[in-house]
Amino acid sequence: MINLEGIDSMKILLVDDDEEYAKITKMYLESNGLNVTVSTDPEKALEMCKQESYSIILLDYYMGAMDGEDFLEELRKFDKKAVVILQTGYSDKKIPLETLVSMDIQGYYDKTKNIEELLLTIISTIKTMKMFL
Repeated sequence: MINLEGIDSMKILLVDDDEEYAKITKMYLESNGLNVTVSTDPEKALEMCKQESYSIILLDYYMGAMDGEDFLEELRKFDKKAVVILQTGYSDKKIPLETLVSMDIQGYYDKTKNIEELLLTIISTIKTMKMFL
């Protein structure tokens, strides 16, 4: 388990339509002391974000019902503070850098890589956020 002060107080929302990936990722991140909620339905996830504030949103880009870009467009209408780490399992379909910048995201994770990279990205994000709190 990662020993980082305040790590468990950061609420993370994982939005991914791949139920198996979401389940495994949640278990891994929670085993490292993170507080993770999962939604496999992006529209429900938006409603969750309206009801509760999340510090970090791990957002799949390619989802059936709504892609990450559409999700972010809706999210930013009412939440400009959440840190968004965009995820994709399609390493052959690179999202153009201009799109990533215009989407107002703070990080990117290729799901075909080692899950420890995701954990490191989240820890780095939390440390940066704590500097500004």
